[in-house]
Amino acid sequence: TLKNLMRCKSVILILMQGAPGCLPWGVVNSYLNDYLHSNRGMSVEKSTSVILVFGFGNFLGLVLGGTAGNILYRRSPRLPPLFAGTMAVVGCIPMWLMINTVYQTTPITVVTLVSVMAGLCSGVTGPIVKATLQNVTLPNARGQAFALQNTFDDFGRGLGPVFVAMLISSLGGRTVAFNISVVGWILCGVFNWLLYFTVEKDETDVQSRFALSLHQPPGHSLNADEGTAEHGPDDDSDPLLCTKRRQSPSFESQGGVV
Repeated sequence: TLKNLMRCKSVILILMQGAPGCLPWGVVNSYLNDYLHSNRGMSVEKSTSVILVFGFGNFLGLVLGGTAGNILYRRSPRLPPLFAGTMAVVGCIPMWLMINTVYQTTPITVVTLVSVMAGLCSGVTGPIVKATLQNVTLPNARGQAFALQNTFDDFGRGLGPVFVAMLISSLGGRTVAFNISVVGWILCGVFNWLLYFTVEKDETDVQSRFALSLHQPPGHSLNADEGTAEHGPDDDSDPLLCTKRRQSPSFESQGGVV
């Protein structure tokens, strides 16, 4: 249930890290193209190309996040969130450079490098966060967990441009508002860093409860709060658990007490 999910500290941090990121993504998705053209003197074609290169960098970041996250996870479950948070914070640097130092006369190689690096750093967090969320939730709760995360992400995508517009109106200019909006990635990185202190314990708890459920008869279900089995009707809501139970040796076949 939602109540049980919200008792997991890692789940709360994962949801919270996505909220501040709506501000810089609101800048990129809704304002950056026109800003580069109107405020930085770029042609429409060049500013559009910068956004296209940013998207390519974001694709590279997704690949890097998945690959590096897998390698780091083999060493420790704590390391992928640490890497994701660091990349989110580092991504503010090329983003600030793009907002404040890129002009029409800036060499195309410099513009391309800045845009690729901004996109790359911003793309690393996504796959690591999703993998972490999967690791800290039970199989029969993952659907609800990911639905909740997607709801928060969609909510942020819609409100991000609105918040940025409010900053522009209150601060009297787009440059200052965009610089402040980029700070959202720093907050996102901080929440990912905090996962370093919670993810290992939460993942161990989930694995323990899941292992316990494999030794219970099909007529028992696992209490997600205490990790104890309680009698109830046959639960076919989780095909993975049902398959595991069918494949695991029965009590009689083991010839002794478990």
